[in-house]
Amino acid sequence: MTSTRTLLDRTFGLPDLPALRAALGDCAIASELPRQRGEEFVLAAYELLAHAIEHGGGGQVRVHRAGGQLRCQVRDCGPALPAGTMNGCGLGVARALADQLDITRHCDGTTTTMAMNIPVAQARR
Repeated sequence: MTSTRTLLDRTFGLPDLPALRAALGDCAIASELPRQRGEEFVLAAYELLAHAIEHGGGGQVRVHRAGGQLRCQVRDCGPALPAGTMNGCGLGVARALADQLDITRHCDGTTTTMAMNIPVAQARR
C-alpha cells in the first residue's frame, strides 16, 4: 500500500507567488529530491502556478509525496481552454522537466498534475 503525505495545500493568486515558490522548495527538500531535481521541481511547479493565474486568476495547489513520486496538482477555475492552447511556453517548461504531466480540462477550469520521480535510495526512507 502506498502512503500519501500532503506537503502543501492552499489556494493562491498572484500576490502569493513569492511565498509559494519558497514553499515549493521546502516540499522538494522534505521529499529528499536531489538538489538539481528539487530546483527543477520548483521551476516546473511555478510555471503551472503562473499558467493558472494567467488563464484562471489563481486556484488551488496541492503537493504530496506518494510512493516514489513528488506530485504537484494545480487547479484553476478559469474557462476551459481549447486543446491547442495547452502548449504554451510555461507548460512546455513543465513538460520538459517533469517525469509526468497530465492536463485535464473541466467545464469549470483545468487541473494540471505533474510528477517527479524520487530516486530509489530516498524513496525507501
